Amino acid sequence: MNTENNILLAEFLGLKIITDGISHFDTNYKALKSYDSDWNHLMAVIQKIEIECKYDVNIYGHYNWLNPFRCKIVDNRNTEIVYQANDSKIQCVYDACVEFVQWFNKENNEK
Repeated sequence: MNTENNILLAEFLGLKIITDGISHFDTNYKALKSYDSDWNHLMAVIQKIEIECKYDVNIYGHYNWLNPFRCKIVDNRNTEIVYQANDSKIQCVYDACVEFVQWFNKENNEK
């Protein structure tokens, strides 16, 4: 589990983090641990990307060793984040979401 990336996704969803030497959530601590292993939590991130940020999230399966799992996040201006991985579909989508949120936060902080 990557705690830093899970915190990033939780903050993207608007969950408040209280820091008193240790980061923890004031709502649902389980959410911190499960974005990388629970589709229900990860889907909340995907829904925000699609509904609020207006990007499409496309998830592709693993057909053979030449075609790894792939997650493509794209908007109508062809801005896109593409992430490929051979490990697992949820890990691929999780990593793509982390990469997107990092990019999205940077883009929105610069404006």
